Amino acid sequence: MFVSICTQLLQAQNTSGLTANSTATIIRGLNLVGQKDLRFGIIIPDVLPGTVIINPIRARTKTGGPYLVNQGSSTQWGPAQFVVTGEPNTAYSITLPYDGIIIIVGLQMMDVDEWTSYPNTNNSLSATGSQTFYVGGTLHVEGNQPWGSYSGAFTVTVHY
Repeated sequence: MFVSICTQLLQAQNTSGLTANSTATIIRGLNLVGQKDLRFGIIIPDVLPGTVIINPIRARTKTGGPYLVNQGSSTQWGPAQFVVTGEPNTAYSITLPYDGIIIIVGLQMMDVDEWTSYPNTNNSLSATGSQTFYVGGTLHVEGNQPWGSYSGAFTVTVHY
């Protein structure tokens, strides 16, 4: 009787199998190339502090004391320009600096912060797989800021 029950249990078992596919799509990695630096232009300090603002759609304004020289000369001032390339018609994001940076000459410093980009930080590559974007920021000029050619670096990243 025991053999009969075991045989019936073994016969009642059923197995099933299924074959599934595995796929992967490899896309082009993103490449970022800088075309132009962020340029605040020629500035004459005043006794009052202020800011110089470069917005990413090519406007330069100021607050407070600094005087802007060559206001109309767009070769001396303007936003940073970047070209990103990658997989056509694919969304990507721009990450701007979270904090400000310091630009220096000798022992003298100025802060740059309030980063902006155009187009904004969430974008899509064109049908050819590229897009140009611009980055602006705000330069803080102290009253009687010492003269010199100040410089510093900032990092912009792009990712899918």
